Amino acid sequence: LEEGSRVFIRGRVSLGDDAKGKLICAQILFFDELPQEPYVLFPNRAAYELERTRLARLLKGMSCVVTLREERQMKRLDGLRTAVLTEEILRDLKEAFGEENVAVQERNVRYLWSAGLRDRAAGGAPV
Repeated sequence: LEEGSRVFIRGRVSLGDDAKGKLICAQILFFDELPQEPYVLFPNRAAYELERTRLARLLKGMSCVVTLREERQMKRLDGLRTAVLTEEILRDLKEAFGEENVAVQERNVRYLWSAGLRDRAAGGAPV
């Protein structure tokens, strides 16, 4: 833990009759370590169906959100929780589908807690 770093703390608060309360920390999530997820835009479902296997190959087990412009739909492709978005995967996606059709977004903290976030201190054991 470094001074000035942004963290999300999950735990409970203990308040008594005195003015001082206690924060009991159960888990710490560093915002710098939030997993990132690629978003890929396709013009329509037909274009997505044509590129579906290519997209899966490029993702290498990562989850992804596919957006279909014409149908105004979004579809989450679930992947391995251990898969990490690397610069190589991002570069390959942008080369394959166009820089303007690929975006990256950090996963929501609430989603991570409900999906069974891995505890750093426990060496990857489910929380």
